Amino acid sequence: MQESIKIDDESSGTEPRSPDPSKAQSLPKARQYQRIKLTMSLISMGLNIVVPLAFLLAGGSEAIRNLAEGWTSTSGLIVVLYLLVAGAGLQAIEFPFEVYSGFVVEKRFGLSKLSLSGWLWDWLKGTLIQTVLLVAVISGIYWLLRSQPDLWWLWAAVGATLLIVALAALLPVLILPLFYKFEPIPDGELKDRLFALADRIGTHVRGVYVWHLGDKSTKANAAVTGWGRTRRIIISDTLIES
Repeated sequence: MQESIKIDDESSGTEPRSPDPSKAQSLPKARQYQRIKLTMSLISMGLNIVVPLAFLLAGGSEAIRNLAEGWTSTSGLIVVLYLLVAGAGLQAIEFPFEVYSGFVVEKRFGLSKLSLSGWLWDWLKGTLIQTVLLVAVISGIYWLLRSQPDLWWLWAAVGATLLIVALAALLPVLILPLFYKFEPIPDGELKDRLFALADRIGTHVRGVYVWHLGDKSTKANAAVTGWGRTRRIIISDTLIES
């Protein structure tokens, strides 16, 4: 969804992968943070494998399908309802772990400025976006299987490519602004240096924007994001201040 390059020593993309050592106050504390986040990631991966398997073996898939068929006879709507119900069940199981990893741990290490309500609001927006995309993609594949049984894989590949390009282009102008505030960086030495850096690595960007990450976090981050006319460098206010 996003093509990014490493700008600072911490990470790239929209989510930093490790805390700023100065914020974590000590290397052992930073390592502890990384161990906890890795453990939670492994738990999440495990749940995404074990829960669906247990669900299928226990007959849950058939039960949800029968439930959806009781609500509607339209095949497309049955698929959507199935995905929504099954997805809600999996999300309910994962939710406590997401709260712990995304809110409790970040607060414990002094990396988050969000209240619980603020974190929940961001989580809800992210979950809704993921749900819409997941339902659209799987419903589209199901439709192709029924309408183009011989070439469904080809059209699915074409559709996936177009979707990836579209999401990459829309990410900095439509999706990220739902979570953060952005504004063009003022003219000056920093802007010139970032444009020069992009030129040296052969990456054409249309602008440089201040990413107001400091409203929610003490982390520092920067990335190249977007596609075509939306391609830009975003650099967090926390990184500029540091």
